[in-house]
Amino acid sequence: MNPSDKIRSTIVFGFLCALFFKPVQIMLGSLFSWPMPFRLSIWFYIFLYTLLLAKWGKKNIAGVIFPSALLMVLAFFSPSLNAFLLLSLVTLGWIRSGLCFPGSFMKNLGLELLICFGAAFPVTVFSPRSGLTWALAVWLFFLIQSVYFIFNTQESPGRSIRVKADSFEHARRQAEKILSGESV
Repeated sequence: MNPSDKIRSTIVFGFLCALFFKPVQIMLGSLFSWPMPFRLSIWFYIFLYTLLLAKWGKKNIAGVIFPSALLMVLAFFSPSLNAFLLLSLVTLGWIRSGLCFPGSFMKNLGLELLICFGAAFPVTVFSPRSGLTWALAVWLFFLIQSVYFIFNTQESPGRSIRVKADSFEHARRQAEKILSGESV
């Protein structure tokens, strides 16, 4: 799957998460008291997203189960909502850059700090209060998460351009040899 498909899929996934954010909270609200419906909604969306990441990274889904299960346990035992949200960001970064798309540690750390905390900053600044504003915040979060695939591609764009240029150059030389009557 190319990066533009991952970007598009992340945006659509974020839109669906935002669309169903309030209904999922209402459903969970019949089972748990506040803030558990909110925490479990966030956990559920991150879990679904990590399943997508595992698929895109061609990783075994079993590899993302432990961090996701750990985050679910933390949903019940973290001391505050802010602590849980911070742990959610760390877990998402661990799964995405550590398990699904591993690479240079420093590059991935910088990219995760930029993307995850860059996505959390506007949510914190606008401090959503209602179900609608939280749904918009969830979508904004995933819109910014989609930027990850612009900066982290499996094949660097410069390399693919060089390969195409080399292939073109080789074909040009072969054509010149044919036109000049040399044997190929």
